[in-house]
Amino acid sequence: GEMANKIELLLQDKALAIGENFKALLETIINLNIPIDQIAEFDEECLKVIKQNPDLAYVMVIDTEGKVIYHNSSSERGEKLLDNVGKEATAATTNLIQLYNLKGKDYYDFTLPVFDAEHKHIGAIRIGFPVTLITQKIQSIVFFASLIGLVSFGLAVVILIFVLNFWVTRPLIQVVERIKEIAKGGGDLTKKLVVATRDELGELALGFNLFIDTLYNLVKQVKDTADKLASASQQLSSSTQEINASTQEVATAIQQVTKGTTTQADR
Repeated sequence: GEMANKIELLLQDKALAIGENFKALLETIINLNIPIDQIAEFDEECLKVIKQNPDLAYVMVIDTEGKVIYHNSSSERGEKLLDNVGKEATAATTNLIQLYNLKGKDYYDFTLPVFDAEHKHIGAIRIGFPVTLITQKIQSIVFFASLIGLVSFGLAVVILIFVLNFWVTRPLIQVVERIKEIAKGGGDLTKKLVVATRDELGELALGFNLFIDTLYNLVKQVKDTADKLASASQQLSSSTQEINASTQEVATAIQQVTKGTTTQADR
């Protein structure tokens, strides 16, 4: 896919950069007429680069006959490469990239031709990277991308829960608590809900506040009527007492008149 192509291009650039460094060192040694197999510095530089690049499978130097005059694995030195990839690498006068099968494993083989001071082709540097490296890199990228995706999803869920709690759950809890207060008879009907948004929850808060206003006015009217009835009842009670007192006085007067009349008749 596109990702594999990009990784392959990056791998090529990396291999060519490593190869150019080796090539420059090798050409300097050759121009000093020093045998490559007697230069400890070149071997040390190869081992250092391989240590810095653990994905690097091999580094070798071959002559124009295909003989391995240097290899990072000393057991491979002196061997003559007669396979088609080796022949192509030996004959190449420009940078070459081939697919190389070595002992059952596939490698990207990068060849950089080497020239002496007179620009005569005298050999090449070959650098190998395993083909599976691209697959491993893709898997690593997919893994990290999936990990980042999961972390991002987790953060999104946490943020969503926080937002829902702040904008939805909390206002609903406030409405429920106010309803419970009113149902228990101890609610303050002058206390209103805060309307912080213009969405459905804001409409709910507005509607609840309107309901509380209506209920408050109704309760106030009932209380006022009850107060008036209590006052009228008290007044009626007072009037009744006054009537009873007057009636008693009249009865007493009648009794006195009757008593006087009886006395006069007896005389």
